[in-house]
Amino acid sequence: MLVASTEDVHASEPPPPTRYFSPWITGLFSALCLAVLAVYMAPWHGSPLDSLERPAEALERLVSRDLDTREFLRSAPHWEQRLYGMLMGDDDPLPEAIGWYEELVDAVESPAAELYYAVLRAESGEAPPRGAEGNDWVTAAYSDDRLDPELGREMIARIRESLPANWFTDTLVAHIATRIGDGPTAEAAHADIARRGRSILTRWRALSALEVVIVAAALGLLLGQLARDRFPRFGPARLPPVWNLGDGYALVVRAVLGLLGITLAVVVLLPEWRTTIRLASLLGGLPVILWTVAYLRARGESFSRTFGLVLPQGTAGRLLVLTLVLVGVGGAAEAAIGSLVSAAGVDSHWADGLPEDLLWDPPWLVVVGTLDTVVWTPFIEELTFRGLLYGTLRAVTGAPLAAVASGCLFAAAHGYGLAGFLSVFVSGILWALAYERSRSLLPGIVAHAVNNLSVTVTYLVMLRL
Repeated sequence: MLVASTEDVHASEPPPPTRYFSPWITGLFSALCLAVLAVYMAPWHGSPLDSLERPAEALERLVSRDLDTREFLRSAPHWEQRLYGMLMGDDDPLPEAIGWYEELVDAVESPAAELYYAVLRAESGEAPPRGAEGNDWVTAAYSDDRLDPELGREMIARIRESLPANWFTDTLVAHIATRIGDGPTAEAAHADIARRGRSILTRWRALSALEVVIVAAALGLLLGQLARDRFPRFGPARLPPVWNLGDGYALVVRAVLGLLGITLAVVVLLPEWRTTIRLASLLGGLPVILWTVAYLRARGESFSRTFGLVLPQGTAGRLLVLTLVLVGVGGAAEAAIGSLVSAAGVDSHWADGLPEDLLWDPPWLVVVGTLDTVVWTPFIEELTFRGLLYGTLRAVTGAPLAAVASGCLFAAAHGYGLAGFLSVFVSGILWALAYERSRSLLPGIVAHAVNNLSVTVTYLVMLRL
């Protein structure tokens, strides 16, 4: 009988950890990700107007409501006129609006847009463009030639029958009525402008007052916390994270490809299915969750603990305070960035980031889109850009550099103009530093949700209702 010697028996060593992600698949996904990003960010993709389904109607809504408000503001205190001009753009909006409409009528076939363009030029003292739709109406309204009263009344009737009531049509009607001596019609047109302007200004005042209260409360809390040197950690997330640079990169590439690739695929394959395109972002967030959960399970880690999504008892107050600080500081930074960029004369295109679906979609689809924007998107983007991207960068560098780098990529992924880029960039840094300090994604998720809700409510209240 042969018995193995004890000298031949060795303690078994644990096998080396296996590579979870195939480098070949990760390389393929990287190439696909770069291709998708090139499509989104390519300079040859055309005018921002191409991204809108109804650019003429969208621009009419933006310009006419702004001009209604400014018309009514003439009776408001001077300080409020200055404040509105500082926050909403130049005190004289006509040159900018003329430039917008000049681009629009060159790109889009719209008789109404041509008429509105002619009205804007006439209001600024310029001659209307030759061949513009409704030139006879504009000439009748702004010319010094005699206008037959009967012809003027016929023009007013045609304007009212064929066009919606807005600043353009009421201004046109008021000029024609004044020229034919029809005072009541002119007064009624001016009264309609004032009524709309009063309603819009009341909404703007309410939204602005709410934002000021939130910012003031947030800054007060921030100063109080800094004075006590108290922004304690309350989440279980580990930074640097449990994964290494290679695995983190693989997860980020898969996440970005899912977010952008699925949406692009739906747009290319189903270009006429507008409702499906609206819902594509819901599908785009699934890959990052599935891959991340599977990876963490293979490593014996918990998804909720890895990203600090489950908090100990008694930490809800800390979460609320930090979230309010993030919302307030982010709002103040956004307002400051908008004012500085505008003062520097660097304006973003009016169509950049315009959520057109909020203006025209049926109510049920607006509700679905709002849930996506306020609930689903903040969770997916915070998981991708803070949880995975920032966490992966933290594996190789410190918090400040990781926050700046992840914030820059986060802003670039949105594809906005300069003001929008800077606003998203600052928010990305704030939410990354909040994750670092609290060790939980929840403050950033909630602040992100509140920010998106604020934008959604603003567009609904100011442009849809």
